[in-house]
Amino acid sequence: MKMTNKILGLALLAAVVGCSDDETDPRITNPTPNNDGFVDEVPMCEADARDYSSLDARFPWAGEERFYRLDPDEFCTTTSQVLLEVDDTDTTLDDVKVLISPHAGWQFSGIVTATMLSQIEVPDLVIFIGNNHKDNGEKYAVYPDGMWALPNGDMEVDEAVAAQLIENVPDLVADKVAHSEEHSIEVNVMWLSRFNPNAKIVPIAFDYTDNAEKLKELGTAIANELKTLDQDFLVIATTDLTHYDPRDVAKEQDDAMVAQMEAMDPDGLFNLVHPARGTYSMCGLEPSVVGIQIARELGATGGEVILRRDSGDRTGNTDSVVGYAGVAYR
Repeated sequence: MKMTNKILGLALLAAVVGCSDDETDPRITNPTPNNDGFVDEVPMCEADARDYSSLDARFPWAGEERFYRLDPDEFCTTTSQVLLEVDDTDTTLDDVKVLISPHAGWQFSGIVTATMLSQIEVPDLVIFIGNNHKDNGEKYAVYPDGMWALPNGDMEVDEAVAAQLIENVPDLVADKVAHSEEHSIEVNVMWLSRFNPNAKIVPIAFDYTDNAEKLKELGTAIANELKTLDQDFLVIATTDLTHYDPRDVAKEQDDAMVAQMEAMDPDGLFNLVHPARGTYSMCGLEPSVVGIQIARELGATGGEVILRRDSGDRTGNTDSVVGYAGVAYR
């Protein structure tokens, strides 16, 4: 189902742009669908209080760490708030193979992820290529089975696809520990749940790697396995850009990194960022290189920047920002 981004009214934009972490507009708590409205084509948010400790599922660690809200009412209100901020457009992104999406808190980078997902037909299988910020577990870790718990329900891991990747892609191993305290994929799974709650997921976490060829080999091997699937799928690789520099500095650095993403040049991106990681503070170099390589192998012809933002757009503080970009490959 194409989600057309017809929003409940531009008048609501002014009310929600600039809200702080604890401010929401009471008019957008589970908004009433209208005949021409965005939420008319998106499943309404239904979330209940849950005892996560009793579930046989991955604990929503990023929610507990405030990347989004675990309280069911706040979860629905805040994610609906972001959906209402998405620009009113009829743009359709056809045949999208890979997205690069940020992974900050809902109020900072959520608008970038939501904008991209709103412009595509989200398939029933999504492969996530994420970080391992805390260096937990295995270096290249596939979450092999089970469920990921969220306030609005559980997202199921596609056990068969995960097993195929583990069996056939060298160095990918089954490991849940690497994902236990990692927010990069979970934040994006959370947004996926608002657009296609029935989708199955395959989360893969990538740790620090100092070899571009290794990352490209992994990307090629993953792509080759995905080509054998008899169903539609989407790959979402995740990164944030510059961290905690003034906006003018961050923009210059982000421009350079995004240019390599647009050019679908994994070597160019790696060679720009890796030798100067003290300057280029992009946290998802490994997922980005792998994601771009997958896009190339799947036949994408270019990268298209869908939206760029930074944290200052929300906080008003431009002295220290984190940059975000949404890039689609098709």
